Amino acid sequence: MLRLTFIAVTGVKGPLNFYFEVWTEPLEGYPRTSRIYNRVIGNYDLGAETMELDWFGDETTLVINAVRYSGDKQSKDLPVAEIKIPSSAILRYADEAKQSREEMTKGCRVFSADAIHPAVAGRRVQRVKGTNPIVAHGILPQVLTKISSEQGIYVPSAGEVNSLRDENDRLKKENEILKSQAAGLGQTISSRNKDGSPMGVTIRFEILPRSYAADGAQMFKSSSFDEA
Repeated sequence: MLRLTFIAVTGVKGPLNFYFEVWTEPLEGYPRTSRIYNRVIGNYDLGAETMELDWFGDETTLVINAVRYSGDKQSKDLPVAEIKIPSSAILRYADEAKQSREEMTKGCRVFSADAIHPAVAGRRVQRVKGTNPIVAHGILPQVLTKISSEQGIYVPSAGEVNSLRDENDRLKKENEILKSQAAGLGQTISSRNKDGSPMGVTIRFEILPRSYAADGAQMFKSSSFDEA
């Protein structure tokens, strides 16, 4: 399994009430969420909160969203910042952490989060609700699906199109960063934080073997209903 340890956030233009929402791509099931951090501004210690996700080895990307907490309904909580980390990088960080479990700096990195455009953030509402009315009830998608099945043509879903658009935007940003760093390729992620970044996030990565409760459960003999 993949264990994330959230160390700190920096440069938060608060006060901001938020939590982290984390998932791997391709997405399977619901994202995992952290506890809520209240009235965060500037630099903030996250208390080394840990989060564990299934890790099978076929994941391509880890996605971390900082989500503004509205206090009402989860569908109203919109993401304000996003970090995407390729699995190849996670494997390197986890291998580094394996060399020293006790030293927290091993396997630890600082990431500059990208601001999320309101139009992109709005699409999260449908993901939380679990349905997309345009895809589920629109006439055009049904027609395209029927034609594609008859002609053997693959028609990407709206979600796949959005994902490709987001990835294209991200590649453009990365290209701009590479151009600006031509004179100093050795800079670290923390030193190239963009002015428009909502926050920097320090995270430690570990890949641990899955433990099974079945063996340990044999140790416990007494019923919870027994009187002392």
